[in-house]
Amino acid sequence: MTYDDDPFHHLVAAELVKGLPDAPGVLLDVATGTGIAALLAQGLRPRRTIGLDISAGMLALARAKDPQGTVEWVEAPAVPAPLPDGSVDVVLCSSAVHLIGPGLFPDWGRLLRPGGLAALSVPSDETFRHSVALVPKVPLPGTTAEAAALADGFADVRVLPFETDDGRRRAAFLVWASDFRL
Repeated sequence: MTYDDDPFHHLVAAELVKGLPDAPGVLLDVATGTGIAALLAQGLRPRRTIGLDISAGMLALARAKDPQGTVEWVEAPAVPAPLPDGSVDVVLCSSAVHLIGPGLFPDWGRLLRPGGLAALSVPSDETFRHSVALVPKVPLPGTTAEAAALADGFADVRVLPFETDDGRRRAAFLVWASDFRL
């Protein structure tokens, strides 16, 4: 089973992408998995999109959904991302921040150009049920203030609570943050 099999992840990624600017230069989708967010972001017409994931299997699924090769699929760890400092306009991470850990945010600050934007989703502590294999590596937020605190180091942070209930109530926070400062 992958994120593709769960409509919740498609909905979260779509809402996250809606909050991004049109025609970003370089867009990096961290922990892209099967490429849901990276492929949705193609509607924004980025100059270049990179889908980064540590799993060759997930990237194979992503590549299969991208026969035109609109996204550069890169197999590598999320932290540190194998890109030069200041080389990215938008960093996107849908449904995976909690699995990567807090080192992610300083690395995003390194990657982003001045004025760059980070966009992420993180499950709410109220509805997320982790397994032994998927223990959160960052504190799961229960409030918008806690979700905003995840973007420590960014000066301009916007948070939107997101919830669905298709027989199983699920909640997440969508966060857009810019103006990273060390």
